[in-house]
Amino acid sequence: LKLNPRDPEAFLNMLWALKYACDWRDWDLNLQKLQTMVQMQLQEGKVPSIKPFLALAFPISPALYLSIAKAHAEEEAKKSFGWRHLLEKLKHSKRLLPNSRLRVAYMSTDLGDHPVGHQAWFWAHDKARIDCMLFALSRSDDSEWWHANKAMVPYGNFYEMGKLGKDVTAIELAQQINELGIHVLVTLNGWTSGHQIDLLAMRPSPIQVEYMGSHDSLGAEFVDIFVSDKIATPPEYGQPFYSEKIMVTPHSFFMNEYAVSRAHVPQLADDVSSGSVDLAKVKVPVKGQKDEILDVRRESHGLPSNVLLLCNFNQLFKVDPSIFATWMRILRGTPDTFLWLLRLPSTAEDALRKRALDYGEDVARRVLFSDRIDWKTHLVVKALANMSLDNPVFNSHTSGVDIIWAGVPLLTLPQETMSSRVAASLLHSVPFADLIVRDLNDYEETSKRLTSQVGRKILKNVRRKLQEARRTAELFETKLLVQSFEKGLLMAWESKVLRDSKAQLEFHTIISQKS
Repeated sequence: LKLNPRDPEAFLNMLWALKYACDWRDWDLNLQKLQTMVQMQLQEGKVPSIKPFLALAFPISPALYLSIAKAHAEEEAKKSFGWRHLLEKLKHSKRLLPNSRLRVAYMSTDLGDHPVGHQAWFWAHDKARIDCMLFALSRSDDSEWWHANKAMVPYGNFYEMGKLGKDVTAIELAQQINELGIHVLVTLNGWTSGHQIDLLAMRPSPIQVEYMGSHDSLGAEFVDIFVSDKIATPPEYGQPFYSEKIMVTPHSFFMNEYAVSRAHVPQLADDVSSGSVDLAKVKVPVKGQKDEILDVRRESHGLPSNVLLLCNFNQLFKVDPSIFATWMRILRGTPDTFLWLLRLPSTAEDALRKRALDYGEDVARRVLFSDRIDWKTHLVVKALANMSLDNPVFNSHTSGVDIIWAGVPLLTLPQETMSSRVAASLLHSVPFADLIVRDLNDYEETSKRLTSQVGRKILKNVRRKLQEARRTAELFETKLLVQSFEKGLLMAWESKVLRDSKAQLEFHTIISQKS
C-alpha cells in the first residue's frame, strides 16, 4: 500500500486482517474505501478482491454483496470451461429410485468437529422417500461428530473424498456424482473455506442447493435453490438480492438435532441458572463415556459471582465499532454488569481491551475473555450467563441455537441480509420474539432496562418464559424440520426436472405447514 495506495487487493486484504483482529483504525474511511474499490473493480470487469463470505462481516448493502458473489461465481465457473467436452456428456437422471425415492447428496468439508457437523440431522430423513448420501471433502478428524455423521446414512452412502483440488479433482467428483444419479446436490459450504462452486458450475446434478454454509446468495446461476424461511428472508429482502429461487420453509430453516444428542442440556442448564444443584459437582452425561463431574461455579471459570453477566459467544470478527460501543455504554450504565466474550481469535483481545478503556478503567475491567469451552460441557457452562447480546451485522447462527438451548435470553437486531436475520428466525421458531428489537437505539435501551435493578426481575421472568418455551419449540423438532425440507425438495423436483433438468428453476418453493 505504501507503493500503491490504490491497490484494491492489498487494501482489502489489509482491511480484513484489521477486522479479524478487531483493529478498527480509520473504520468509517475504510468502509467508504471498501465500497468504492469493490465498485471500481466491478465496473472494470474484475473480480472483487474481497471474498463473498468475508464481505458479510461488513455493513454493505444486499445489492453490493450480490454483485460480489456473482463476480466470484462467474470466475469459478470459468475453471470448468476446459472440461466442456466431458461435461456435455453428463446426463441427469429423471427417474426416481425404486419406491419413488429421491437421491439427495450433501457435500461438505465440515462433517467433523465443526458447527455444521454438530447439527447432524441426516438420520432424520425419511428412508422411504429419500436416499441420503454424504460426500466428505476432508479427511477424518476422528471426532465423535465425524463417526456419528458417517453412521447416519445407509452403509456405502458415505464418501470420504479428501480435499477438493488435492485428493480429488472437481471434474472427477462431478463425474462420480453424475454417475451415481444424484437428483439433488446440496452444498453445506456456501462461500466458506473449501467451497465447491467450480464443481457446481459443471452441473453434475439436475437440482443444486445452497444450505447452511454462508447464509446469503451464492450469486451462481447454476445453483437452483437457496433454503431459508419467512423471517430470515422475508419478501422485501428476497429477490432481487438472490440469484437462486428461495425455498421458504414453514418453520425455521435451521435443521439440527439438539433434542436428541443434547437432550440432557435443558434440565441441567436450568438447574445451573437457578442454583438448585451443587454447582461444584454437576453430573454431565457424555455419550459413550462415564458421566463427567463438572465444576460450574462462576469463579471456577474465571467469572465473578453475584453480578449480572452478559455474553456473546460469536467469533470476534463479527464485532464492529458500533455494537462494541453500545455494549460499553450498557456496562457503563450498570456498574455490577460484566460482559463475557470468547478469545476467538486471541489476537483480538488486546485491541478490545484498549478500546474498552475509552469508557473508563472500571468498564474495561468488566470485559472478560475466556478460551473456547469444551464442546461436551459448553452448553451447561454458558447457562451461567444472564443474557446474550447479539451482533447485528453478522449475528448468532449455531451459537444462537446453542444459547437458546441453554435457556439464555438472546437480544438480537435483524437487518437486511439473511446473515443478520438468522437469530430472529431461530427465536420466532421457539416462539420467543420478546428480545427482537427494531434498531440500535432500541437494542441499547432494552439492554439497559433489563440490566437495571428494577428490570432484573423482568429479565428473570423473560428467562423462565424462554426456558419453558424451548422445551417444546418447533426449532428443536428435528423430524419436523427435515420433513419440511424434504417436501420442498420433492416439490422442486416436480416443478423443474420433469420439464427440463438443465433449465433454471422457474418458481420459488413455499412449503405449507400441512403435511
